[in-house]
Amino acid sequence: VGVPKGLGELGVREEDLSRLASFALLDACMSTNPREATQEQMVALFRGAL
Repeated sequence: VGVPKGLGELGVREEDLSRLASFALLDACMSTNPREATQEQMVALFRGAL
């Protein structure tokens, strides 16, 4: 069906992960997340999605 298999297929690179993590932590949705996340955890999450 043409769905990308990971963020890498969308052009995301390793050097983009820290910036993406920062944006994710600032997102309004994080205020309702039952668990707090650190910058490092978010980078690891995005790295796993590459």
